[in-house]
Amino acid sequence: MLLLTNEHADGDHPGHRDAFARLLKDGSVQDVAWAAPNMIATTKGVSGALHEVLEVVRGRRSNVIVQMTTHDFPVTKDWFDAVASSTPSPPVLLAWEGDAWSRWGKPINPTTELWWRRADAVFSVAIGAQRNLIQRHGGRDVRLVVNTYDHIRHQREEATEPDTSGDYRDVVMIANWWGNRFYSRLPGARQRGQLVRRIQKDTSIPLALYGLNWTGRGVRGTIPAEEQAAVARAGLITANWDHFPRHAGFSSNRLSVQLLAGRPHVTTLHPSSDWLPGPEAGLFLEPTVEDAFLRIRELLARPKEEVLELGLSAHRWARHRISDRELALYMLGAVDERLLRRLPGDPWSRLPS
Repeated sequence: MLLLTNEHADGDHPGHRDAFARLLKDGSVQDVAWAAPNMIATTKGVSGALHEVLEVVRGRRSNVIVQMTTHDFPVTKDWFDAVASSTPSPPVLLAWEGDAWSRWGKPINPTTELWWRRADAVFSVAIGAQRNLIQRHGGRDVRLVVNTYDHIRHQREEATEPDTSGDYRDVVMIANWWGNRFYSRLPGARQRGQLVRRIQKDTSIPLALYGLNWTGRGVRGTIPAEEQAAVARAGLITANWDHFPRHAGFSSNRLSVQLLAGRPHVTTLHPSSDWLPGPEAGLFLEPTVEDAFLRIRELLARPKEEVLELGLSAHRWARHRISDRELALYMLGAVDERLLRRLPGDPWSRLPS
């Protein structure tokens, strides 16, 4: 098999690469090659990168190609045709769609549409309106997939349980702000801003707010992706309001990281979210911004020991359950169903179809 990533620098997504390498090591697959077209293009240009990837497919006789979110690297119809004819049987194309899209708020680009059209299966982090969008643009087999955490970036938090005895106080939010007070084309952005402003006005809530473009109380600036779990673990509660709140089955990539960190997490209730755990695992899914705000206040009013124990439950639920390793098994399970037997039933067998 060939893994294509959208990395611009070596190590941008180490968990994806490691997950498939593990399957080679344990004998689940016979061959794994890896390529990052964006990195190749820095020295060989776009056409050179496409040619090099094609030569890998031919040389390795890859029977499966897995593409992790395409973004906008300009593949062409001719390239897909060449790939299809490069081996005795056309390779199975599996596309991971880690982004949420909408017709007006975040229109798709031509590269993404082409991958959807040519893939044998598209693994999307949302269904409902997103599945309909993918199908309208040619996607044939669209499956919900969990937005997983990178087990290499966050290996320390995965290997250790969160402290439940420290003097933790902050409500940690890690999210960017796109828009203004009155309008944003990006669904959910306005509500995210409303939640932050609501918290900022209540000075009894200790806020640690990370991300781009925020102003006001509690702003801490941006942090690298590999530090997000550690930063979340330094707080008492984590919170977020998702973009695309009406997308069925959707979970922000913050959710898996912040559950792994091991603090109770307050976030958006999406349609078809029954596959996720609930308050018993420290996850509080709220239907409105006001409900999310009130939940944060309610958790802060509880004994701190109780809140920290809920976070510990979140950590124990998330680790070795929703990492990039499970993502690799689930995707390749479309080719070899035996791999699906190695997945924890919760949540993978309960994902809405």
